[in-house]
Amino acid sequence: MSKSKTKTAKKSAKKAVKKAAKKSAKSGAGKSASTADTPTKDKKVADKKEAKKDKKVAKKSVKPAKKSEKKTATKAVKSVAKSVAKAKKSATKPEKPAKTKSATKPEPKAEAHTEPTSAVATSEAASRSPAKAASKPQQKKPQQKQSKTKSPFGAKAPKGESPKPGVRHPATRRHTYRPGKAATPTLKRGEHDSKWILIDADGLVLGRLASRVALRLRGKHLPTYTPHINAGDTVIIINASKVALTGSKEKSKVWYRHTGYVGGIKEETPASLRAKAPERMIRLAVSRMLPKGPLARRQLSRLKVYAGAEHPHGAQSPEVFDLGAENRKNRA
Repeated sequence: MSKSKTKTAKKSAKKAVKKAAKKSAKSGAGKSASTADTPTKDKKVADKKEAKKDKKVAKKSVKPAKKSEKKTATKAVKSVAKSVAKAKKSATKPEKPAKTKSATKPEPKAEAHTEPTSAVATSEAASRSPAKAASKPQQKKPQQKQSKTKSPFGAKAPKGESPKPGVRHPATRRHTYRPGKAATPTLKRGEHDSKWILIDADGLVLGRLASRVALRLRGKHLPTYTPHINAGDTVIIINASKVALTGSKEKSKVWYRHTGYVGGIKEETPASLRAKAPERMIRLAVSRMLPKGPLARRQLSRLKVYAGAEHPHGAQSPEVFDLGAENRKNRA
């Protein structure tokens, strides 16, 4: 073997011996330290256990003391309440001269005033205690339990009367008849009584006259107006040739109509129509203010227009309707 290999072998052997010595020294020291520390740890654990036992004993000793304080406080409150009640009863009752015992007995009021200070202190403690706090919500319970009898529509029912049976809640009565409210009347054929009205068109504005006549023919002035029933009045108009037009409409206004053939458009002015057929002028204005359809044609048949002041409907005794007095703008 070479010299270098022998040197390395010697060095490794020395290192192995040194490591073994160190390990043995450490293990011995650790064992001694652990054996030294065990008594101290046992002492700490024992101290903790003793402290816990002391706390438990202290709590047990405190609890009965608190219970006894609560009992004394409640007893003091009850005694005070009894003395006050006795004082009220004695104040309300008249004195009886026949009995002498009542004179010898001390007044209950003096007993209430001559209570020891300890009882007062206990009563104050009882007011702060949770027993009195628990009694507060009991005063509000009767208010919540009060039964309020109501009528079917939400208003309070009078005393001694209960709500009407069989009446449903308002939310479920959307499409039913509500008592206490007037139902909207609807007419049927033959249930209306139409009137005959006479209007003098002398000096009245054409548009205002036509709008008022259309309203009367439809029956919209009545509370029983029904859109699909011909329940209006019969209107008689006299002096149609003297109806007025505002501004320059007499010359500038033009009415158009068509014959149905190619190039068959016709036009007419109020002046030309007044000369030929003044009744047609009012009839055109009223018909254009009515809805189109067979009902409107039947309503328009109840309009009687005459160019002069005479009419053949005296037997119907028509009622005179002064449209000019209704509004000053109705006259030109």
